[in-house]
Amino acid sequence: MNLKALAPEKYTRIAVAYGFADREVAREAKDLKEAVRFLRRGVEEGALYGVVVWVLEETEDYTLERRVFIHF
Repeated sequence: MNLKALAPEKYTRIAVAYGFADREVAREAKDLKEAVRFLRRGVEEGALYGVVVWVLEETEDYTLERRVFIHF
C-alpha cells in the first residue's frame, strides 16, 4: 500500500480509520508508516474499507483536509 503518492506536500496531522459493516476503528498516526501499519491490521481483521485523512490547515472556523477512501 503506497500512500506516499497520495499524500500532500504539507500537512499538520494524519488520521486513519478502517471500518466494518457495524463499526469503525480510528486513530491519529504520527507518520505514513504508522498509518499503513494500522490499515494493514484492518485488512487482517477483515475490514471492508479504510480512510486516510491529512489535515492541511486548521483554524477556529474551518478545517481543510484531504481524504482518501480505500476499499479492501
